[in-house]
Amino acid sequence: MTTRSDNECKGCTASVHVSESQLASLEYEASLNSSALSDGSMSAQAIQELYKERLAICRTCDGFKYGTTCKYCGCLIPLKAKVADATCPYPFEPKWIR
Repeated sequence: MTTRSDNECKGCTASVHVSESQLASLEYEASLNSSALSDGSMSAQAIQELYKERLAICRTCDGFKYGTTCKYCGCLIPLKAKVADATCPYPFEPKWIR
């Protein structure tokens, strides 16, 4: 039986490292499959500011692994942080305030 170490993400038993090129490809594919990452209530500038704010918060979290992945939900944060209605899965208290 394979066990999960403290450095691995929720449900992961293999490497979850994602290269910059893989991340860019995933981001491009996501943009093709979604007409808008916002619910329409935010300007492009507000969305970019929210994205930067969320990334900064995640980078200080103990659950942020490999520079890309949240160990609490397994999501790629550079993608999840762009979704306006996404939430932080931190188990004690979500760290994203909006």
